[in-house]
Amino acid sequence: MDVFSSADGAAQAQRLLRTVLHAGCGPYHPEKLPPPFREGGWRELRVDADPRVRPDVVAPLYCLAAVPTGSVDAVWCPHGLVRLWAHEVPQALRELYRVLRPEGFALITTPDLQRLAELVAADRMDQEVPSSETGLVTVHDLLFGHGPSLAAGRVEVAHHTGFSARTLRQALLEAGFARVDIHRSGFELRAMAEKAAAGPGGGARS
Repeated sequence: MDVFSSADGAAQAQRLLRTVLHAGCGPYHPEKLPPPFREGGWRELRVDADPRVRPDVVAPLYCLAAVPTGSVDAVWCPHGLVRLWAHEVPQALRELYRVLRPEGFALITTPDLQRLAELVAADRMDQEVPSSETGLVTVHDLLFGHGPSLAAGRVEVAHHTGFSARTLRQALLEAGFARVDIHRSGFELRAMAEKAAAGPGGGARS
């Protein structure tokens, strides 16, 4: 009998899936994951401090005790770090590092404060700019949190800190990540942080 036609086979197939921890997931929507995580072979572990969004694990990013050490293959954290206070960020990154398997990696996005500051200096805080998380938003939204969500009472989306490319890279390296690549896309920073160096000559870079 084909093992995948039995209940035991289905359980085995489930175990073969890689796990992506969706940090600060918010309300469920399948398209919140980047396309590579939606193409099969991945299962989503949703983590959020707000029980109202029905995550798999209710926890703040700086305290992931319910997630075993070395148990996930990837972390996806879109704009989650900016919702923490600055003093909480180092512990949150150490937690994301801890839960990754040795060959794991983290994908992290944050607003790009340097790019946004150029528009602030030009008195254009109400200008709409693209955001990978919520579509078109204002500069004010990217700096302080999505205005309509805050007005609806979702105070947990308020922003309490921010990053430049240099400070985000530095924070990831200090958390233990061996290799860090930072890319700028519009008004966002996109970080790819690998837990282990990529072989001989591997190392951190931006």
